[in-house]
Amino acid sequence: MHLKLKLIFLTLLLLLLGCNGRKEHAVNFYYWKSQVDIGATEKKYFDALKAETLYLRAFDVDDEGNGAIAKGKIDAFHPAALNATYVPVVFITNRTFVNKSEKDAELLSTKVFKLIEEICSANSIKSYSEIQIDCDWTASTQEAYFEFLHILKEKAKDKQIQLSATIRLHQLSMTPPPVDRGILMMYNTGDVKQLSCQKPILDMKDVAPYIQHLGSYPLPLSAAYPLFSWRVLFREGKFVGIMHADDDFPVLPSDSIVIRKPEMSDIMEAVRSINHQDEDINSEVILFDLNTDNIKRFKSEDYEKIFNHRSDGSSI
Repeated sequence: MHLKLKLIFLTLLLLLLGCNGRKEHAVNFYYWKSQVDIGATEKKYFDALKAETLYLRAFDVDDEGNGAIAKGKIDAFHPAALNATYVPVVFITNRTFVNKSEKDAELLSTKVFKLIEEICSANSIKSYSEIQIDCDWTASTQEAYFEFLHILKEKAKDKQIQLSATIRLHQLSMTPPPVDRGILMMYNTGDVKQLSCQKPILDMKDVAPYIQHLGSYPLPLSAAYPLFSWRVLFREGKFVGIMHADDDFPVLPSDSIVIRKPEMSDIMEAVRSINHQDEDINSEVILFDLNTDNIKRFKSEDYEKIFNHRSDGSSI
């Protein structure tokens, strides 16, 4: 065969092999502890999955009636713990925006942006190209929250930084926030306070009604999926709280502690459902969160299923 024909044949063969329907995804993580402790296990999985970005919870903002204050600021973080790009994330309670004026929103955006800069500088995060806001806003707080985002976006833009925001499922039917992109939170879909709710973290029966029109949502999206589990304390059938530690609540002999956790089948069903609506959303898969207990719940091959699957939705 002529050399030129051989080259053409080889090129076509490579193209055919490359077009096997496989969809490559970026996989990244959230990290949600104030006391940052990234150890060997976290680093191993982060590297093995070829993750590139860590969405790092920088601090929370809450208003208990005396003005917005910052809480839970990260302490003594060492960026060299991972070979990663870091995105500072700020969680803001919805009540922070209740009955707030445009002036309040402007003042809060200034304080939040300044504190992000201070925390990143103090923890040797020298550069970041994105900041993210996490807030479960509602129709009553939308105006104040969106004004806050609008001002924050302008501040970020001046320093060539993108602004992203989390999008909860019930917010998909609302006006999208004024940010560069959104992160669709595919968890906390049910009512954890109800003993009868077996899958409060992720149940596609709860998710399905919200995602039918994802393809027309007017904001670029990525999707975040849950790794975590909850130990939930009930007393006489009534919700007491989520037990993050054994001594969070006094436990009576008659109390019930139930475990709520998504299985890999739940996560994969969510991934396939999102992919069916708009496969571009899964071009970046974010897992919540990078934590030894969460990581050890699944095997390495399980993680492969999450972000390496065929574009028709079947796993490889």
